Amino acid sequence: IVLPSFTNAHTHSFEYAFKGFKHGRDIDSPHPDWFWDIYNKVPEELHRLSAMVHYGECLAAGIGVVIDVLRDDLDGMVARKVAEDVGLKVFTFGGNTGCDGFDLGSELSRNIDHRWYQGRKWAASKPIHMHCLETDYRRRKFRKKYGVSTVEQLDKQHLLERDTVLTHCGAANEEDLEILRGKKVLLVATPKAESYLGERTVRFDLLQKYGISLALGTDGPCYSPYTDMFEEMRFAIASSQRVGTKW
Repeated sequence: IVLPSFTNAHTHSFEYAFKGFKHGRDIDSPHPDWFWDIYNKVPEELHRLSAMVHYGECLAAGIGVVIDVLRDDLDGMVARKVAEDVGLKVFTFGGNTGCDGFDLGSELSRNIDHRWYQGRKWAASKPIHMHCLETDYRRRKFRKKYGVSTVEQLDKQHLLERDTVLTHCGAANEEDLEILRGKKVLLVATPKAESYLGERTVRFDLLQKYGISLALGTDGPCYSPYTDMFEEMRFAIASSQRVGTKW
């Protein structure tokens, strides 16, 4: 039997062990040291259970394909094995990064010789999956430090030329979207999580104007209590109606 399914284009399965952690917290505030102390010491069994419960919720919600933000180390290996066992198709792009201006996203400008960012050579071989322009604060921080927006930097380093997935982009302006026009880019919005966190959701009318492909994701359990693509669609429609988008 072959059944159609949804694609959850952005989630963090490993966060199920920390479900609700970000509720009421400023998205731009870094995780406290104790969070990473705990995360780095989480046993393999807890990673496995987190992935199993989260992927189980995905399957129950009719989701058959997931783009997951996973590292290449323990949590990534465990989650991929769980996905295989439960029959879920999971994509964990080798070019996963952190947030623009934070974490590994800083490597994009600080050290272009980093093994993940080899300019044309790298872009020709692997896709990139990145949190991008999620908030105005992150946009200002990146531009103040590097003189350009995250999208401009990605374009300068030829990293928009092959199957690039950019998540959020609520702080993207029309200059950024003009750069993305015609590029091999999939932009992912997570309307429900963005609403919970007080963020803007990218304007869908502008994505239509510039011909940019859109997908929806649920984001991680730290940020949203639901794994339901119908809820994401409802929130997407509600957020678009505020600016008069016509479907």
